[in-house]
Amino acid sequence: MTLCLLYRMTSYKKSQEEFSHDVYEAFQAIGVTSDMIHRRRHDHLLEETMITIGFKLLGYTGSSFIVGSQVEGSTTIGMLSDTDQVHRRDNIQVVLKLGTWQTGKVNLLAFKDETTPPQFYKLCRLQPTPDGRQEYMRDLIDETDVVDEQGRVLVCNTVFDNDLKRVHETMGKGEVVKHGPSRSYSDKYDNVLAFSCHDLPEECESLFTRSRPGHWPKSETLEYARQCPVFFIPQGHPHSPLIERKLQ
Repeated sequence: MTLCLLYRMTSYKKSQEEFSHDVYEAFQAIGVTSDMIHRRRHDHLLEETMITIGFKLLGYTGSSFIVGSQVEGSTTIGMLSDTDQVHRRDNIQVVLKLGTWQTGKVNLLAFKDETTPPQFYKLCRLQPTPDGRQEYMRDLIDETDVVDEQGRVLVCNTVFDNDLKRVHETMGKGEVVKHGPSRSYSDKYDNVLAFSCHDLPEECESLFTRSRPGHWPKSETLEYARQCPVFFIPQGHPHSPLIERKLQ
């Protein structure tokens, strides 16, 4: 359908109204209608709730979110799109500065050094001191943890692998499929486990400070977006083909 439409576009000139009608007919033919878009959005938002409940029944505290083309309603069955999911662990919190402490949670400090590529962060484990301050943890907690040259315990990007493997074994799903930071039981899904961030990283600020040609998005939309959570996700090697998965 796309190739046919492209051929018609290049074969002869049409008025904007005629071209718009052709695009409308093409979308109707492949099921991209306003009713179907709303239906797909509703179905996948409902699926979010079911996935969240399922993980909690398995003993994992957190929330699940479906992102990308499926929940946006911008794909069709014929495109064979996978389903992208982000799973947040509620008992872990990322902070951007010392002094921002979340009681009752595992606290991780996001920082950069001279070896950190743009838009990437390192996460080190924090612990409280008897006098109420915070300091870098020096003892390994997880078998995937690593220690940097300053003795700080850093969280590795494979920290979720063992958790997900246990979930899959419990559900009888078999081998874990790996696609970059994604860990899933099928090529039909991309599951990425994430940490919530207490503050908004500077890389995300550009969304609210950049110029808005045509006044899009609306001010009220941006204000609503500020209330949405920010996630840190595992990342592969910065020079791999999966660079497009980096946090924006």
